[in-house]
Amino acid sequence: MSTFFKSMILKLEFWIHLLFWTLFFASINVEWTQSWISNEFLPLSVAPHIALAVPILFFSNVFWLIPKFLNKKKWHLYLAISFSLFVGFEVMRSFIFSIYLSESDFSFAIFQQEFFGENSIIFGVLSMLIYSTILYSFLYRFAKDCIKNQSVINQLKFENANLQLSLANISVNEFVEHQPEKRTTFSIKKRDGFFLLRIEDIQYFQANGDFVVAVDNTNRKHIINERLSKIYSELDKKVFFQISRSEIVNFNYIKKYSSYIKNRVEVHLNNTEETLFTTNSRTPEFRVWLER
Repeated sequence: MSTFFKSMILKLEFWIHLLFWTLFFASINVEWTQSWISNEFLPLSVAPHIALAVPILFFSNVFWLIPKFLNKKKWHLYLAISFSLFVGFEVMRSFIFSIYLSESDFSFAIFQQEFFGENSIIFGVLSMLIYSTILYSFLYRFAKDCIKNQSVINQLKFENANLQLSLANISVNEFVEHQPEKRTTFSIKKRDGFFLLRIEDIQYFQANGDFVVAVDNTNRKHIINERLSKIYSELDKKVFFQISRSEIVNFNYIKKYSSYIKNRVEVHLNNTEETLFTTNSRTPEFRVWLER
């Protein structure tokens, strides 16, 4: 049933776009048969390149350029790509117009006139139409994501409610597994010999191929020639938790955590800028472990 409704929504979105852009092109005054390289489009008609730029900008921004998550690096990349495409298109158009309108070689005066003139998508008379299109694309994308993710939010609320009911029937003794004697140190081989790395000084373990990297409270990394599963079996489950197949975190160094995407959690540690992420399957147990 859910697949059926999703397909219906996609079809509905398609028909809305088709109707909207049909009305858009039917309502604007564009001389498609006129030479597309001309300086006499305005004010009687809209330049064809501007008419085409409106839907291209909208769909490119909505379905390609706008990042999915509020990640600073992704938004820096978005600004760089968008600026390059936006300005690059206008530079190319002005360059072609300057050659054509000068009827000879490139003319910088005509190039400057086109770039800052009435037909420019950046500085022209209809530039507000272009900027409004970009704004509407953001509103459309965020509204679409909000509607799309609402079902996920409701599902998480439902699972959380069931989890709280389940916890009421679980005792602390049932939650903490019966474990053998806990390991307290690791012998780490260095150039000048071996030294003991205390368990309580390790922020997290991270699997890396056939060995494991232990990051201590000073952010130094130490190689342990053991498998992650073996290490986890020897740790105190009250202090350490395996948040994914490749990472184990120390409770005493967790500064904060927050929801990430779907059912995952983003974990921030006290002494490092490194961010760890739980897997979907381990997130409910991780939340319980934090509370216990």
